[in-house]
Amino acid sequence: MKASNPSSKTWVWLDGRRMKDRDALHERVKTAFQFPDYYGRNLDAVWDLLSTWSTPLDIFVMHSEELDNYGLGFLALLRELEKEQPGIRVHADSSSSFAQDGGDMLYSV
Repeated sequence: MKASNPSSKTWVWLDGRRMKDRDALHERVKTAFQFPDYYGRNLDAVWDLLSTWSTPLDIFVMHSEELDNYGLGFLALLRELEKEQPGIRVHADSSSSFAQDGGDMLYSV
């Protein structure tokens, strides 16, 4: 769930086209962030796990115009988290300019 090297940086790519409802969103989020099995699959659980993230984190949400109201709530949560956690940055775009394959994934370097 957390990168262990304090000098590392992590990127997470999420595709709004694959998060069209609550269940799909939480499945993608769990996979992309490599959340543990006890992940509660709700926005409070997202907050709890990401608010303890220990390394710099950039979250890219592609095709954000495809998100439903619940997904927009998730995006709002990420924006609030960005304000409170100086190491977290959120990037949302309505195009696929961030990544070529549009997959949900976690990268660390």
